[in-house]
Amino acid sequence: MYLFTGGGIVPGSFFNLKNTRFLHIHPGYLPNIRGADCLLWSTMLAGYASATCFYLDPGIDTGDVINAAFLPKIRLPDAASHLDEK
Repeated sequence: MYLFTGGGIVPGSFFNLKNTRFLHIHPGYLPNIRGADCLLWSTMLAGYASATCFYLDPGIDTGDVINAAFLPKIRLPDAASHLDEK
């Protein structure tokens, strides 16, 4: 078993390795929040950051989910309160 923590798409040939599985910690709530910029989309859509641990398969963020969770809300410093959404 290997833990994949990098970005990008794992080459398909990796899934042909015998007796090998890959775990991935994804910064989004699968299956709802997939692909790039998941931390941003999770926060914008749900109000919270989220993460999912799952087994990688040849699809993009489509493997068997082990656990998906919304994380505690992050409190930004008061100095950031003047920033708008843009």
